[in-house]
Amino acid sequence: MNSLESTIAFLTVCIQKYPKSHFFLELRGSLYDFLGKFDQGLADVNATLQLVPNDVMLLYDRAAMLRLVKHVALNETIAAYKRFFEYSPIDHRKVPEAYYAVASCYFVDNAPENNFQLSEEYYDKGIEAGKKQLPCFLPYESNNKLMVSNLISLKSKSKNIDTLPLTEPVIDTQKPQSRLTDPRRTDMIYSHRESIAQNRKILLGKNIVTHTVKPRLHQNSPASFIGLKGITLREMNPLKDHVYQGYVLSVIIFEQSPIVEPSIWLLIEDENGDLERLFIYNTPPPEGWQLIKHTYTYGAQLSILNPYMRMTADQKPAIRIDDVSSIILHGDIHNVKDMCRCCGQANASCVCGKCKSAHYCSKECQTLDWKQYGHKLICS
Repeated sequence: MNSLESTIAFLTVCIQKYPKSHFFLELRGSLYDFLGKFDQGLADVNATLQLVPNDVMLLYDRAAMLRLVKHVALNETIAAYKRFFEYSPIDHRKVPEAYYAVASCYFVDNAPENNFQLSEEYYDKGIEAGKKQLPCFLPYESNNKLMVSNLISLKSKSKNIDTLPLTEPVIDTQKPQSRLTDPRRTDMIYSHRESIAQNRKILLGKNIVTHTVKPRLHQNSPASFIGLKGITLREMNPLKDHVYQGYVLSVIIFEQSPIVEPSIWLLIEDENGDLERLFIYNTPPPEGWQLIKHTYTYGAQLSILNPYMRMTADQKPAIRIDDVSSIILHGDIHNVKDMCRCCGQANASCVCGKCKSAHYCSKECQTLDWKQYGHKLICS
């Protein structure tokens, strides 16, 4: 038992001995949060609020933890932040950050048409609240503020989005079936799912690379969409670090990310059926988990502006994204529905009998996915 676990055990005894004291509950909740045990931390914060209702910092902590709990809906998180606003003074040091957090929630939940407007409104409220902070807290900066600012800037540039040279990267039967048994493809998918299994069970074993080495080049979003040219993975040199300025890579998400730190790690497939790893950096963990849950999902269509192809720490190629605003999401209408987890075919009607979530277009695909791609590692 390490020191933090010992501390939690001690605090648990204190809570049992002093059930009406909020101090020990609050402290244990903070430790759970630090350890990434957000469900337990949230439970302690909720219990503490029963003892000290409407405590401003507890209301903020509750909202912040809700963003980290994967099964919580975004509207519940937003409601928690709004409750914090009701009781906190405008010059409270957490008010600007809370406004930026709500703005980012609206960006992640991009289904309702007015969410972008709401995101802008809360971003502006954060700017105004920042001006009311004590001088010692100024200038008020945060990861949420930077991310939302970049996304708003991208949205304003997207008036020319129709000029993007997009293709529909839907995987269909016209793609070469031989790619399904390609050793590199098999290794990428299996390693990805092995990492998911390790994160679920906290297993030790093979070291899964989740980051690239320090980049020699800087990747960012173009100033304009006008003049961008389409590119595919096979047109990019995997042996050379290179930012493909002025190009757009259209892909679908083939595998979701098991992590958000140090980067979001996806597998993507382009119009030719070629597969590659995609590492997305500079996304705060709360937004990262929400993006994985709601946005970076199986079959989602992305366009990557100025893609950066480079070698990772394991000396294998990958696409690296440093500027999140260089990713264009095309919305649910363009996504591949019920995507086969083996070949990527849309509207796959067969479902895994065990996990009830993985779709397949045929028995052959299901068998291949189980035996070679490692679905058995994550099936539950």
